Amino acid sequence: MYGSNPATWGPSNNMPGSDPATWGPSNNMPGSDPATWGPSNNMPGSDPATWGPSNNMPGSDPATWSPY
Repeated sequence: MYGSNPATWGPSNNMPGSDPATWGPSNNMPGSDPATWGPSNNMPGSDPATWGPSNNMPGSDPATWSPY
């Protein structure tokens, strides 16, 4: 992933930026409300505890995210 600090996320690593309020379809993110995330928009669901390799998310602990 992109590092554990969302403030460093941006277009250069295909993330929309550190402010979820700006996330939306125009940048291939599902929107700023995690409660609406789910398989229909290629997000794993609103509960980060369920994120993992099986759904192409890095895991629920941002400290383990890396650029790889």
